[in-house]
Amino acid sequence: MASTTTTTLVRCFLAVALLSYLFRPSAAGCSFDSIYSFGGGSAMADHIASVFQLPSPDPYAAEGGDFNHGASFVATGSTVMTTAFFAARGIQPSPLLKRSFDAQVQSFTAALDDSVCRSRSECISKLQRALFFVDQIGANDYEYAFSKGKSMKEVSRYVPIIAQITKNTIRKLIAAGATHVIVPGLPPMGCFPGYLTLIGAKNKTHSYSNNCHVGLNTFARHHNDHLRQALMELHLEFPDAQIVYADYYKAFVALIRNHVVLGFKRQSLMEACCGFGDRNKFHWKKALCGGEEGDSVCSDPEKYIHWDGFHLMHEAQKHVVEAFMDAGKGFVFPEFKYPEVTHCITKKAKSPSLCGGEEGDSVCSDPEKYIHWDGFHLMHEAQKHVVEAFMDAGKGFVFPEFKYPEVTHCITKKAKSPSLWRILFSDLGFADYLLFFALFVGFSIPIISCFLK
Repeated sequence: MASTTTTTLVRCFLAVALLSYLFRPSAAGCSFDSIYSFGGGSAMADHIASVFQLPSPDPYAAEGGDFNHGASFVATGSTVMTTAFFAARGIQPSPLLKRSFDAQVQSFTAALDDSVCRSRSECISKLQRALFFVDQIGANDYEYAFSKGKSMKEVSRYVPIIAQITKNTIRKLIAAGATHVIVPGLPPMGCFPGYLTLIGAKNKTHSYSNNCHVGLNTFARHHNDHLRQALMELHLEFPDAQIVYADYYKAFVALIRNHVVLGFKRQSLMEACCGFGDRNKFHWKKALCGGEEGDSVCSDPEKYIHWDGFHLMHEAQKHVVEAFMDAGKGFVFPEFKYPEVTHCITKKAKSPSLCGGEEGDSVCSDPEKYIHWDGFHLMHEAQKHVVEAFMDAGKGFVFPEFKYPEVTHCITKKAKSPSLWRILFSDLGFADYLLFFALFVGFSIPIISCFLK
């Protein structure tokens, strides 16, 4: 009898242990093990790495770099087109022009054999869990052409060529083993102080909307349409690879519209933090900013959107990346499918200016689950729910009921967060449910038998 009881207990323990192991959270926790970045240089790849709890990719050329979690092949100021392309169009190549996008990809493919993996099979396995980020393709090409006095009409003719070469170069990445690629488009260039000075200051007759140059914004959309079409063609060519277009234009417009909520100054919408001058402060002739006599750097950079007229500040870039990673909000196309789990994806709440900055202060590790911030103020998410209650007509949270002047269809209500059940099971197919049912029945029988004996 004792032997039977012991056997039954052991069977129960093993069954429960197997169930716990089967449905445990992933120990590694993250969808990607590494990130490889290419392009002309920004901190976006660092922010994406942070979202997936990965260290920022080290520059591949750096001595003693850690390439276990990817590498950066980015070259500040790099272009899609070669110096020969510019020279053929009467543009004297600048020594500031760095390696082209294609040259960066060639360096990557050469690095596969040298540092990343030891065999083709190992490369395939490793790169299946790697994220490839190609940053702002074409931006430096256009900036360089405009700075040399080229007209918007002439530079527009570069767009199809740049899109085609981008497509060919990404094809090389996929052939090398890349399966998850994110390619952002261009932001609304007409809302950047640098481009406004290069183009707008020379053409007083150009039209503006909300202080943004209409022609430049149309040019950016023209580029984005060609880029998006090129990526769609690649997707048809490589249906098993995820080639995602990130809508930088739309994300930046959302940033501008919500600049007050996000803590940015109103004057920072059209003014750079670094440079010199009166209205459009930036210094576009030098790769560095703030190092020359006469240059000035704003005293409160965390409240500025623009750094030097062409690049965003660290905090602004972070918000753009968070928009890319925010599933279902329409900032990426097609929606990104993560390889395994997504519970590792972190979004850091924007901290108020006070609290957590003094020695001895402590900040909770899971702020999204708290209502109160510092004892006097609510957390961002809690405030959002309070405001939504105010706007929810007929629920008695305002008195008297608010009468909207004209129409109410512009008032948006964000859908409630999906339940845990939907998060876990919304993307499962029939075969997945069948497997889950079989596992459930298979492990339920020994557990039930424990209680029947």
